[in-house]
Amino acid sequence: MVCVNTLLGLSGPTASAMVLLTCVPVGQMAFVVSEQYDRGGADRTAAGTGTAGCTTGAGCVAGVMQLGLLLMLPHVVGAMAVMRAVGLYGS
Repeated sequence: MVCVNTLLGLSGPTASAMVLLTCVPVGQMAFVVSEQYDRGGADRTAAGTGTAGCTTGAGCVAGVMQLGLLLMLPHVVGAMAVMRAVGLYGS
């Protein structure tokens, strides 16, 4: 993304935001995935092919997304610290 920012002439907070956006997963896909897993989710779990402890596919996806968001925070903070430490895009 740093190369793309350079090619587009982006700098400052806009460029920093673009770099951070490429570091995080796309949350909108969670809705698509949860709809796909919700179809027959209870049947798969009852048959022993689903995820243990999840009663529906949508519930499993929601739990995984929540865990992912908690784990994403240190990643974003680290990316911001690295950009600041190397002086990328100013303050």
